[in-house]
Amino acid sequence: MNPGPVETLVFVPAWNEEESLPAVLAELDAELADADVLVVDDGSTDRTAQLARAGGADVMSFSENRGLPAAIEAGYRYAAEHGYRFCGRVDADRRYEATPGRQYGHFLLRRLMRWRLETPMMDATSGMYAVNERALPVLARSYGTGAPEVEGLIRLRDAGLIVEEVPVHMRGRAGGESKLRGKKALMLVLTVGLTVFLGERWRRKRQR
Repeated sequence: MNPGPVETLVFVPAWNEEESLPAVLAELDAELADADVLVVDDGSTDRTAQLARAGGADVMSFSENRGLPAAIEAGYRYAAEHGYRFCGRVDADRRYEATPGRQYGHFLLRRLMRWRLETPMMDATSGMYAVNERALPVLARSYGTGAPEVEGLIRLRDAGLIVEEVPVHMRGRAGGESKLRGKKALMLVLTVGLTVFLGERWRRKRQR
């Protein structure tokens, strides 16, 4: 008997992640052997694309770096266009660095998201997502901010879909350096705040 079509896609946005990507792909293969894996290579200048193919993943490569929002949009669009029922997203670096600045930023973000979503949300910027086919069209649209995770949560909430947060263990970065450091981390907090407030303003306009 031939197996049925694969129902689940996991996509990995990656920009110059040759040091950490192989371990991520190996773990996906071990834990989710029945899922298809797509690496969205965001204009990497290292061996990210080559190592992704060597690790058994399909690869979508941008000719230049377009940024995380574009890579996330591309991953969800790919899943929608290829008829997957379920789609997951996993970061290429598997990292969480609990710096004082990031901890304070998460504290502020939790307050904002609880107000906006009307439900507690411990980590609105997590790079680990799992959605069904109803959410794919919502998440496959272009993102207007530099905080696609937060914008995505707001979209799902406004679309009337159920969003649940489950605890996961975030290990340290396997290799390379985080791209969210110093001023970039601060700008992310400011971007997230603007995304929440502007999203609320846009929502109220639609309701008038």
